[in-house]
Amino acid sequence: MCLTHDTASLSALKEACLQLESSDWECFIQQLRWHRVTPLVWRKLSSIAESIPGGVSKKICLMEREARFRNLKHYAELERIGGLLQKNRLPYVCLKGPALSARLYQDASLRECRDLDVLAPREHITVLGRLLKEAGYRRVTPSDSASPLVVEAYLKSNKDFIFHNASRDIFLELHMRLDDNEYVLPELGEGLFERDYPYYKNEFGHVCLSAEDEFIYLVMHGARSCWARLSWLSDIDAYLSCGQVDIDAVVAKARRWKVEQPVLAALLMAHKLLSSSLPAAQLAHAQKSRPARLLCSRWEHANQSKKYLSPIEQYVLLCFFSFSKQYLMRHLTQFFRISANDIALLKLPRWMFPCYYLLRPFLWSWRYFISRKRVWVD
Repeated sequence: MCLTHDTASLSALKEACLQLESSDWECFIQQLRWHRVTPLVWRKLSSIAESIPGGVSKKICLMEREARFRNLKHYAELERIGGLLQKNRLPYVCLKGPALSARLYQDASLRECRDLDVLAPREHITVLGRLLKEAGYRRVTPSDSASPLVVEAYLKSNKDFIFHNASRDIFLELHMRLDDNEYVLPELGEGLFERDYPYYKNEFGHVCLSAEDEFIYLVMHGARSCWARLSWLSDIDAYLSCGQVDIDAVVAKARRWKVEQPVLAALLMAHKLLSSSLPAAQLAHAQKSRPARLLCSRWEHANQSKKYLSPIEQYVLLCFFSFSKQYLMRHLTQFFRISANDIALLKLPRWMFPCYYLLRPFLWSWRYFISRKRVWVD
């Protein structure tokens, strides 16, 4: 109710607030932390602050200020890094983060972000890594001390390097492609840095994807995590509300790129949970799609339970109802490849690296079912 754009729901929201007990408010605050939507929620909730217990209102207000401060700190850092790349004439694209917040909400502090995401051509990664190091960043995944063989294994199955600036406490993900699986949106990735690509630039010169392409990218990003957080869905709703995107063009492009079902499911999710306005034809089309309805129901379950679906369930849903056969085969073959996570979990001498092919199923099972956590390259 706090995230919908319907102002007529204020009276219903006020009534709902008056019915909540103290334990309900504790759960509400936990939901805010999980879904990362505190500034967006407080934007509407502050207008009925008299209906909220004083201690709760003060706590949410403090959370909102902390989130806005963190978002503005990330935006200032994006300004610095963007200026550095522009000065060295290196092409880049801003993904999500404060640039998206400024684009969708006209306020860089409204959309919560935990890191910066920058997409750049892979051939410039070495130069970019050196510039980031000079700017105070250190590569943490994989670490600067990782061997070339580990880095090579990492790049085959991961889309980005992760850098950390300790003095500013900011993480930056330097993307080389849009997804760990190169068969997700390969058509978009091929033309990104060509001159005739219809980039979007905000008032500060930050380069972003075009509206339709960014909408599809946001859908695929949310789909990979099964929409476990409302913050990702609020971006879809904001795009639908601001009128910057042509939904018919989005669905047509998604059909060509073989990602139509996740897009339709995301439209259903936004319409059902956030009352997003959709063209009648596209809403009817999405409701008629059985795979889209199935994805929507499972994703809604993940969203309400405040947890990600299991890796196996994510794999089944996304492979058999969403992507191309190439995507499926890529994951099947990836399961038996050498993984940088396997090398981090079990360090073998270089001459024994072929053993990782045989140990891959056992090491994967250990991470997900025995240790209950993934062991990342550090």
